[in-house]
Amino acid sequence: MNSNRTAFAALPSLYLALVVSITGCAEGGGGDVEGLVDLSRALTVTQGDSTVALYDDLTVNVPARFNVPYAGMAAAEFPTGMPPAVGSGLRFRQHGPGLSFYAVTDRGPSGDSPGYLDEDGVVHTSKAFPVPTFTPEIVTVTVLPFVGPVVTSALPIRAGGENVSGLFPAGLSTEVSLTETLVALPPSATGLDPEGIDVDARGNIWLCDEYGPSLVKVHPRTGQILAKLVPGSGLPAVLSSRQNNRGFEGVAVTPNGKVYAMVQSTLDIAGSTKSKAQFLRLVEYDPASGATRMFAYPHDVAEYAKSGDAKMGDLVAVDDHRFLAIEQGRDKNKALRNLVYALDTEGASDLSGRTLADGANAGRDLEYGTAVEIAAQVTPIRKSLVLDLRAYGWTDEKAEGLSLVDDRTVVVANDQDFGVSVTMAGDPTSSDPTAYLVDATGAVSINGAPSAGSYEVHAAPLATHRSHLFVARLRQSVTTYFPR
Repeated sequence: MNSNRTAFAALPSLYLALVVSITGCAEGGGGDVEGLVDLSRALTVTQGDSTVALYDDLTVNVPARFNVPYAGMAAAEFPTGMPPAVGSGLRFRQHGPGLSFYAVTDRGPSGDSPGYLDEDGVVHTSKAFPVPTFTPEIVTVTVLPFVGPVVTSALPIRAGGENVSGLFPAGLSTEVSLTETLVALPPSATGLDPEGIDVDARGNIWLCDEYGPSLVKVHPRTGQILAKLVPGSGLPAVLSSRQNNRGFEGVAVTPNGKVYAMVQSTLDIAGSTKSKAQFLRLVEYDPASGATRMFAYPHDVAEYAKSGDAKMGDLVAVDDHRFLAIEQGRDKNKALRNLVYALDTEGASDLSGRTLADGANAGRDLEYGTAVEIAAQVTPIRKSLVLDLRAYGWTDEKAEGLSLVDDRTVVVANDQDFGVSVTMAGDPTSSDPTAYLVDATGAVSINGAPSAGSYEVHAAPLATHRSHLFVARLRQSVTTYFPR
């Protein structure tokens, strides 16, 4: 990012210039690049770059009143509470005194934890929740003159008149929620892990959820859930084969009112396909009729050690059949990737009810197909590259919010995991919590042997766990990047 700008508080006019420049271009429909440079000294000017004219990284100011109260083992490291992660989804709302965005937290402070060995000897994937009472929230982020991006409101999500939970839900997941002391928590009747946000023409908020996966319609003023769709009840049943912790990751409402949600990674049909499936599923839901369709998103399979290592970040609609999406994950060399692609679903095959027509896996789900078999039977979504975020200084692992202010201004938000980091201490075998097991008595083991390892929660370095917005002003409209 722009290393020359580290003390925004000392240079408040830069924020004003940024807001004036972007809103001016949005309302003016294009604008002169030289004029934009003159107005916005806050933005880095790219010389000779054919894609991006200007870009910058803006730290999101989160007033302490929005912090998550915390009194656990690492309370001394979070004296004012845990800073909320407000970038699990992002959507532009409106122009005003500044720029206003809807954002959303995910399930709350959590971290990787030992697998949970239940009383029947079954091992479950788990997450530890330092604040198990946390309620996911819909957040407003406003880029204000003289201030910059700031969280200005937070609306708890509610179901049946009560705040929802961020813990694993009953009936939709075999994963287990643990406390930070590795005690199992019961599944929640309202468990929700929001990972995307958008708004329909009537002002209703649509969220996508990583657990179910599910689509959730929410009242914009009360936070009350108005409708929830899950696999087998409103959504295709095959989606229940999502990988653990990788349900929907990105939702978009198109101008015609349809709702689209992207599965984060490959489906794992019968525990057999996550590493070899040749595509991810994009789901279309029509609220007017209840009809659904599914399309094949062709992720960059060859770039990853295993197909299932690819992860989507967010999704935003450009029109009724074109979108921008983030694809990310560690490549075959363990290097991070964070790419913005332009997608076009026009002409793509509807996967609903389809199985493999030929070969050794004929009659089975398409995820079992080889690249040759899928190419012969499925027309995938077309895509083309818009931005490689890492080419412009992006360093986060998780780019999880994506929005358009206008047809040339792209905004990306990160998920900073509530500033939490976790580790195992006391056993030199491994510091990775997922290398261990914990049973119902609290006994910890590794590689089949008892372990003296203990689970620790810490505050992550602010430099790597701050909420921020990456803003890029493209040289051309995003519509020029779509495949033809």
